[in-house]
Amino acid sequence: MTDKITDSQSFIKFINDHQLVFVDFFTTWCEPCKVLDQILDRISNKLPDGMEMVKLDSDKFPRLASDYQIKSAPVLFIFKNGEIAWRMNGFMMDDDLLKILHDVSRGTSS
Repeated sequence: MTDKITDSQSFIKFINDHQLVFVDFFTTWCEPCKVLDQILDRISNKLPDGMEMVKLDSDKFPRLASDYQIKSAPVLFIFKNGEIAWRMNGFMMDDDLLKILHDVSRGTSS
């Protein structure tokens, strides 16, 4: 999905066109980001129905990183109906992250 995001405008369009979007802002040199990659690979087939996952390299999208005040990596977001529903700096292990994703998708967490 990241290939459809080319700039800030295409990102805004993407999050507005999809009800639920899980975004991972990462960098290629970040060691915690590499751990998170493994976690995301394991949970990618367990995302809530209709949730899209997007990985964005903060170094390749400096404007987006600035717009969303990304000062470190990784930073995770869930956008619901185009609005930020959840944000976290760092990462969680598989089960904890899946619980947050499902809770936010059902509206039981913010």
